[in-house]
Amino acid sequence: MAALPVPPGARLISPRVSQKKLNVQKSWWWHKAKTDPDFPRIIYLSPKTPRQWEHEVDAYIERRAGTAGRVR
Repeated sequence: MAALPVPPGARLISPRVSQKKLNVQKSWWWHKAKTDPDFPRIIYLSPKTPRQWEHEVDAYIERRAGTAGRVR
């Protein structure tokens, strides 16, 4: 399988960092990760090491802020 291109300066963040950026609790974060197709994809570095691209989380926040003024 070919590697996907990584944007310059992109970084992977942990669920905890993502939760802080979104200002949400862990249970909400996992619920959205499993049910919301717009939620930033989760990349597993190992079976117990999930990560997300920071720029995808930031874009999700921007999209949600434009629709409701608050991430829900």
